[in-house]
Amino acid sequence: MEFHFNRKRLLFSTVSALTIGLAPSSAFAQDAGNQEETKASAFQEIIVTARRRDERLQDVPLAVSVMTEEELKTQLVNDQNDLQQKVPSLSVAGRFGHTGGTYGMRGLSGTSTGTPSVGTYFSEVPTPTNNIGVDTSAGSSLYDLASVQVLKGPQGTLFGRTSVAGAVLVTPAAPNLSEVEAVGNLSLGSMGLVQGTLAVSIPVIDDVLAIRVAGNYNHRRGYTKVIGTGERLDGLDNDSQRVSVRFEPFSWLKNTTIYDRFHADQSSAAYVPVAYNPNHALFNLPAAAGPAVFGTACTAAESFGLTPSVAACIQQRLDILTSIRGNLEAETARTAAGGDALRNVNAGNTTGFIDRHTHETVVNRTELTLPALGPLELQLKNIFGYQTTKGLTGVNIGGIPDDLIILYVGVGAGAALNQSGNQPVLSLGKGNKFYSNETQLSGTLYDDRLNFVVGYYYQHAPSRPDLVNLGSIQKAFGGITTLNLGYGATNPFTVGGRANQDAFYGQATLSLDGLLDGVKLTGGVRHTKDDFLLRTAAAVTNPVTGVMTPSSTVTTQAFKSSGTNYNFSIDYKATPELLVYVAHRKGYSPGGLNNLNAANSPLFKEQYAPETIEDIEGGFKWDFNFGATRGRLNMAAYQAWYSGIQRPISTLSSSGSAVSFIANVAKAKLRGLEVELTVLPTDNLTLGFNYSLNDTKYTSWTGADPYGGTTGLDADGNLDLSDSPFQNAPKHKLNVNATYDIPLAGDNGTVAITGQYTYQSRAYYLSAANRYLELFPDTTRDNISQKGFGIANARIDWREPLGHEGITASLFARNLFDKLYATTSSSLNNSLGVTAKQFAEPRIFGASLSFQY
Repeated sequence: MEFHFNRKRLLFSTVSALTIGLAPSSAFAQDAGNQEETKASAFQEIIVTARRRDERLQDVPLAVSVMTEEELKTQLVNDQNDLQQKVPSLSVAGRFGHTGGTYGMRGLSGTSTGTPSVGTYFSEVPTPTNNIGVDTSAGSSLYDLASVQVLKGPQGTLFGRTSVAGAVLVTPAAPNLSEVEAVGNLSLGSMGLVQGTLAVSIPVIDDVLAIRVAGNYNHRRGYTKVIGTGERLDGLDNDSQRVSVRFEPFSWLKNTTIYDRFHADQSSAAYVPVAYNPNHALFNLPAAAGPAVFGTACTAAESFGLTPSVAACIQQRLDILTSIRGNLEAETARTAAGGDALRNVNAGNTTGFIDRHTHETVVNRTELTLPALGPLELQLKNIFGYQTTKGLTGVNIGGIPDDLIILYVGVGAGAALNQSGNQPVLSLGKGNKFYSNETQLSGTLYDDRLNFVVGYYYQHAPSRPDLVNLGSIQKAFGGITTLNLGYGATNPFTVGGRANQDAFYGQATLSLDGLLDGVKLTGGVRHTKDDFLLRTAAAVTNPVTGVMTPSSTVTTQAFKSSGTNYNFSIDYKATPELLVYVAHRKGYSPGGLNNLNAANSPLFKEQYAPETIEDIEGGFKWDFNFGATRGRLNMAAYQAWYSGIQRPISTLSSSGSAVSFIANVAKAKLRGLEVELTVLPTDNLTLGFNYSLNDTKYTSWTGADPYGGTTGLDADGNLDLSDSPFQNAPKHKLNVNATYDIPLAGDNGTVAITGQYTYQSRAYYLSAANRYLELFPDTTRDNISQKGFGIANARIDWREPLGHEGITASLFARNLFDKLYATTSSSLNNSLGVTAKQFAEPRIFGASLSFQY
């Protein structure tokens, strides 16, 4: 059942929530070791770096959500995918397993191969996307952190890589220069769950040099059973390591170097078929049409000795199609029962269904405090980042044993794929590299009367040449389009290339105290240039050996784009507890190059253009006291105008492979409301409420049918698609939580009971959903979306049990009521004749023990 809110009801709900004291804990930091002191200062000590300098959360004139390390633990946030349950307007759509995803914010969830709509930063260094637009940090563990900050709206004037929707800032815990620190946690639970974290910080030279070493491990057996085998998909098996070195030889010099590694080697996600297209042309191919469709391929197959006769070859392929249709019909009938049927899949041989990914990051940050020039104080900072990423995911999108479509894709790039005969050869290559460097000069004038920062950002992502291996191969319809019923190349061989971006930016904040007390003006601008070059060679398959080799013809694609972002805001500190602000921003996301394997598809263009967004955001941040009740209410409302919208279009290539490309298709208007409320009715009780309203609407989308339909078109062959819902953009998101502390007698510690409930309304997993339903009436709305649902989590912490300082023993439950819900849908009725879903983790019970020294 979905929520249907109007504005009056929303206003009433917000006021009611304030009255009864429901509040979110996402902007509230709590220290288990000194609870009373923390509660007294909780609303004054949250420091954020949303404007590239340390500021109190309540002084920053833009919408920011913050989670501390303690909150990540108590609210059961294990990786970045879990953040969407706690942060208003943020959503994550899984793609090809658990180590890749597409972030969405305020209705924007770009999936291009260039810059994502929401940028992720680790210690101020942006995380690269891969060759299919997946954010490689989405499945990374969140451990040993200082905080996670989520910034909403365009962030193009200050942060390294431009983004049109927001940014997620992951800040690791820093080494302690003066004291030895050690923290650890071990969790055991149902489904074989084992999760552990250990971090140790040691001052090598007091107040000068310190090192911090941290590690994390996650294991859980798969929750989707493969029918007829003992195998499972949707498993979890990854580990992370981090080493941080902090060096401060002088008061004016600071240097931090971080090495971070994430590695996953686990079973891939399961695709469960929920609908198929009985009218697909191949599923209804009459025997008489066999020679026309397969005659050429079968004649060639006979000449190479791959079949005894052309007639036998044609009949074999017709039989494969008959089998596929029958299995799809049976499998979708089975999954229509729902429930446990969706926790099982007929995936056939799952030997290659793996999710293997390695992401390594090196960060070096140097900060210099320059000599003061009278009233002018300056700081110079340089942030260097080097990353390598490689990965391999093998999935059966059809979820049936006929090899309807088995896809091996380099989720982190750097996959090394080919075939022998008609069997895949899978390995990992050297991986792709990503370099970034940012230099910034910041300063203050006349005791913070003017704050400013100017900088230059550069990133370089060379395309790794590989004339032996491919980044993605697949078998579609049992291989009937290939001579040997084997695999085809989804992408060509990479000969070379690059993806570069550089930008100059500056932003300043001026205080008008003395003229207009409490008023500050902020202005910022950034100009970005992008330069893409890709050199490829088409894959040629040896019909006997199956080995794919590059053709002698090299194709060069090149594309350049540029854009200017800006930010203007005015904020007013009406009282020490109340900030009111309004901001206007423009964001730019670059265009890029499309896969030439889709060159014969309708709507295809070799290049796609940039997209831009302009928004207005207004809000307030208020710390309040009503008698003994303390609280914090942060609200933001926005409206945005979005143009040049990039959308992925999936289709079949001329070789029969499923391919996708990006097209600029539409304009839209976005508006919404975000509420974060925290209330402490007593020193023992914290109540929470998060809510976001996301109202998205296309203002124009007239063009060719993205699914190849021929009905309902105008005289120019176009149709109006402006009634389409936005992809991965639930209209309503709600999180309610509460923590109650029970002090025990004597030195027996404190028991804290935490419960939370998260709800989101329907989310669609494809573009032009209404047209899809019109063309494929056998597919229901629930097949291509996830209807509104809610999940509950619970946790009980016993802090300092029996007087043991720094120890916490816990019991927890994730997805307490075992809600079954989808994380994404591959809706491919137009190309592969099937719609399949991936489903989220079931209920998990467990216990944990943590310490802090």
